[in-house]
Amino acid sequence: MPDLIVLIGLPGSGKSTLSQQLMAQGRNRVLVSTDAIRAQLFGDAAIQGCWQQVDQARRAALATAAQQIAQGQRDAAIYDATNVVRRQRREAIALARQVGFVNIMGLWLDLPLALCLERNQGRDRQVPEAVLQRMHRQLWGAPPSLQDGFNTLVRYTADPYSSDGWGGRLSAKTTLTPHGSASIELIQELIQELIQKQRDLGLD
Repeated sequence: MPDLIVLIGLPGSGKSTLSQQLMAQGRNRVLVSTDAIRAQLFGDAAIQGCWQQVDQARRAALATAAQQIAQGQRDAAIYDATNVVRRQRREAIALARQVGFVNIMGLWLDLPLALCLERNQGRDRQVPEAVLQRMHRQLWGAPPSLQDGFNTLVRYTADPYSSDGWGGRLSAKTTLTPHGSASIELIQELIQELIQKQRDLGLD
């Protein structure tokens, strides 16, 4: 089972909602969120602030989480950040392994830009449209892959014709896409199915 779940996606793709659902489903998980770190350091998650301060707090939070997992106090950690830039993803994964994480799963919420822009308009803390478009170009210029350092990469794709914006199918060994409403129960079921496949193949 993964000891670290790394979320990937544009603002408005549902990362924070998914992270809260995953936390609610697993009582012994710990959440490391760059937005929460900024809110704690600067009083508002919208304030970018000094990256060195954010990074120092992120490193400390990941190290503490890894130690808690090693001691059996936690089952897994969730890292909630956009992670749209390949270099930043790889740095985060390298940092995670440095502090003790072993089995790292990437969860890529691959929603259309138009849907993220629409959702962004309804958020209290909106990202400028030009910034969101630039992040989309960065994400697709170097999309997530196992070469980033993940043990497993799970990709959720959106069906623009479904009422909830989600859809898809279970595809390759390293990729999952949920059906229908993409409820948290189904997501958990698909993740467990992938984990079992890994065990059967001797990859866990």
